Amino acid sequence: MDFPSYEKCKRSPVLDDSEFGIKVDAYSDESPTQFTQSQSWLLCGTYHFDRPTIELFGKDLHHQMLVALTHRESGAAYWGRLTRQGPESIRPNEIFDPGKLKAIRSYFNIDLKSHCQPRAELGTYWVRFQLGGIISNILKFEVYDPMAIADAAPTILT
Repeated sequence: MDFPSYEKCKRSPVLDDSEFGIKVDAYSDESPTQFTQSQSWLLCGTYHFDRPTIELFGKDLHHQMLVALTHRESGAAYWGRLTRQGPESIRPNEIFDPGKLKAIRSYFNIDLKSHCQPRAELGTYWVRFQLGGIISNILKFEVYDPMAIADAAPTILT
């Protein structure tokens, strides 16, 4: 899969038909809360918005969603919009009438490093997605140096 992408994947968080909002998760099955400095920091998400949200923000909801990334130790903050290019929520030849839509659901998968361009420092990061007052779960992950782990003295079990 190329990133960013806007398709459902096996790690896409689930929002059932009665839930509205934004959910995010790490894309990796191997270690969902850890990344190295050099690898991509892949995240996937789902949003499901109701009619009042559609009426407030219009059809291009995904273009208005903010990504906020904070490095806990330094306090450095990085941000960007959810998508630079992406699918239209409504087909271009349709007349947009928010009163006719009950809800909009979509998926997104991004490489957080290329999207927000952090300095990629070691430590803990928090990321959240936001549309107006609607805020996703806060995803916490660690960025570590694999060489430091390899250089660590082995533990001898007796």
